[in-house]
Amino acid sequence: MENFLDELNENEILRDDFLAQTSIAGAYEIAKPYLDEGVTEEDFNSEMVNLAKNIVNNDELDETALENVQGGCEDPQIALLTIQERLEKGRI
Repeated sequence: MENFLDELNENEILRDDFLAQTSIAGAYEIAKPYLDEGVTEEDFNSEMVNLAKNIVNNDELDETALENVQGGCEDPQIALLTIQERLEKGRI
């Protein structure tokens, strides 16, 4: 996952592709070439949820993002939205 996050921060085309995703499954397909071999979609979803929780705990998100995350951060789709919002504002 670390390799993917590094690429996401550095590669503008990858970042744009990731930001265009509307589903966690789509995000996984974008990330797959940058993930370690054997990382399943379920593993990816768990990592995305953990990353979103970390963002929520360490960043100040706007009101909309906080409303989306509260009580729903276990949902990979909501985690994707949280991560996308953070990425739009800067690096992850």
